[in-house]
Amino acid sequence: MADGYVGGMLKKRPIIRTFTGHRPQPPAEYQDKGITNSGTAPDYYGVIFPDGTVVIRWATAYQSHSIWASYADFYQVHGHPEYGTTIVFDDGQPAELIEHKHPAPCPKCGNISMVGAALRGRMVTCDACLTAEGECGRAA
Repeated sequence: MADGYVGGMLKKRPIIRTFTGHRPQPPAEYQDKGITNSGTAPDYYGVIFPDGTVVIRWATAYQSHSIWASYADFYQVHGHPEYGTTIVFDDGQPAELIEHKHPAPCPKCGNISMVGAALRGRMVTCDACLTAEGECGRAA
């Protein structure tokens, strides 16, 4: 949706973030099998949709796509600090700004709702707790 007024309220364009991933020091067998570019080019391109879904387009010899429910899930599998993996966001902002929404228990009241899960497992409160307490909700 484009920025503009809808029903008298200003609506913002959903944020879609893009990134590239490089693995400069993967195991030797990865290069032998064609499943890495060993830092000479991006190994994958990624998109994070407004609902938190992540799609990866692999740019190695065996080009394919993978879909993840969240950036945290994707990173848990493909982050690989031991390979020197670097992920660079095209907007220049750090990964810590990523939030996604999915059904989960609120860390304060336990109700299942659409709560935002920030990276590193920090949860924000549900809208009911947020409204009742008038706080930012990130303390949980």
